[in-house]
Amino acid sequence: MQERILESLGIPDAEVFVRGVDRPNIALLRWGVPVDERPGVIAQLCRVRMPHRGKVMIFVPTRKIGEALQKHLSEQGLETPFYHSQLSGAWEREQLLKRFSGESRPEVDRIICTSAFGMGLDIKNVRMVIHWQHPSSIEDYLQEFGRAGRDGKASVAVLLHDRSNVRRDTRLLQFMADRAVRNAQLLPAEALAALKHKVAQIDRMARLTTTDGCFREALVGYFTGPKRSARRSFSTWLLELVFADRGVRQQKVVCCDACQQRLIDRQGSLAFVNRALSE
Repeated sequence: MQERILESLGIPDAEVFVRGVDRPNIALLRWGVPVDERPGVIAQLCRVRMPHRGKVMIFVPTRKIGEALQKHLSEQGLETPFYHSQLSGAWEREQLLKRFSGESRPEVDRIICTSAFGMGLDIKNVRMVIHWQHPSSIEDYLQEFGRAGRDGKASVAVLLHDRSNVRRDTRLLQFMADRAVRNAQLLPAEALAALKHKVAQIDRMARLTTTDGCFREALVGYFTGPKRSARRSFSTWLLELVFADRGVRQQKVVCCDACQQRLIDRQGSLAFVNRALSE
């Protein structure tokens, strides 16, 4: 998107300033879990006590997966509404949103959602965002886990994946991408280009999910590029000052699973979650 904007302005080589990408109040956890075990892990996460009466959002890629997860959680005594496009009507969706935001009773502390609907939620005290699997692009992932901690308080984003069987998650996303392109009724050349672009985005997100080293650094680096040298011109300093974020002050928490690998090896991934939320 940045490249397209610069091309349209006729300044493809301009220096780019990217702000607001890092969310230091959100700890980032990639948790390796086979697909069959994910409902049980999500149930464990749902039982973690959320500070400040916090909420939990669970992103799923399809309605079928969401309904199966909702059934499993219900059997565990964890009743969780599912927010998606097939709800009976606008009134039902609106009432569910009011219950999740605390504007209506009975209040809801957890919600399952597809990405299209979850992206419309702006609840300040979401303390944890869980992804059933990685989404179809790094841009989508940033936007989705960014639903957490919008009040600046300590929060955590949990991304479930299976490092030993990455293709199982990517195959589903590629099937969905292929269907979306076909439904768009594009010309053959346009459809091929669109599908190629979507598949490249999926593969890029899959590589980021399994990358070694600091997850936050890799994520932020994707948007901002390599770090610039410490020496800056006056004009660069002035532009950064003018366009710097002046939003909610964000509490710094533990970084990511790679930076806390010793803790995870010793006590498990749930210990990482509890530590992040207690910061």
